[in-house]
Amino acid sequence: MNSSLKLTLTTTGILEKVSKTSSINIKKKRPAKKIDTIQDMQRFVEQYPELKTFQGNVSKHVTVMVEMNRRVKEERLMAVSEVEQNLACDHSHGKALEEVMKMLGDSKVSFRRKLCLASLYHLRYEKQRGNSMATIRSVLKDQAGSSEEHRLVKFCDEIIRYAGAKVRGGDLYGSGRGIFSIMKNVFSGGLSEIENVYTRYKPVLITALGSLLKNKLDTNEYPFMDAVASKKDIDQIFVYVIGGVTYQEAALVAELNKSTGPSGPKIVLGGSYIHNSTSFMKDILGMTEEKEGAEHVIDMKAEM
Repeated sequence: MNSSLKLTLTTTGILEKVSKTSSINIKKKRPAKKIDTIQDMQRFVEQYPELKTFQGNVSKHVTVMVEMNRRVKEERLMAVSEVEQNLACDHSHGKALEEVMKMLGDSKVSFRRKLCLASLYHLRYEKQRGNSMATIRSVLKDQAGSSEEHRLVKFCDEIIRYAGAKVRGGDLYGSGRGIFSIMKNVFSGGLSEIENVYTRYKPVLITALGSLLKNKLDTNEYPFMDAVASKKDIDQIFVYVIGGVTYQEAALVAELNKSTGPSGPKIVLGGSYIHNSTSFMKDILGMTEEKEGAEHVIDMKAEM
């Protein structure tokens, strides 16, 4: 969380939650003071006597929130996130390049965050005439402060080999709205999202599931083994992603399951790994290095 975003949690709300689990009747003691910041919450937990029993557990959560808030501020994660969303959802190359270069020049943004932005730019604008992919890679190489960071710069090239326009299926960005646009009301009575700059992007998986739940899934991209089965009502959906899924995808699938209600179809999500950006980079670079090692061995055998 960022301190610029007001916490909606009030003192009364905390007391009522504690009262439900502790049978302590504290509803009569409703302080009028509102908790507006994480620091206010921390002071309240330490001072309010009837929370002493639960102070250990609550303090742990508050401590985690304080640390998250510190990192968000120091590493400018909100600004980075906004640029990431713009790269995925907008169609202006000039604006995207300006924002990416600004982040690359910010000393508070970590090298790995800069690498994420660079790789998103590469995926989004690899076919753009006059793109600045080479310039961005050069900036990253100049900023790399260790051999490991120099190695990571290769990810910008490897992500194109792994998921570039020549090898990926479907129209990833599309024209007009495309599948990276805001998806509201995925199905009737279903998941909806309030549009803001930090939640604009929705994974392709969620778009596909939304179409499936409305019986509008493109069977050319997602063929059925049994044509008859494609017309039947759906009770359960099993999704397994080779290469791994993300925490965001898992969270959104959980929201979809909640939205369908007890009588609706249930989605089971699985994958070969649960990725964040760091593990994904490691995975892609690892596959490349294994391939290069195997080719080197073959070359040596051929020479023998």
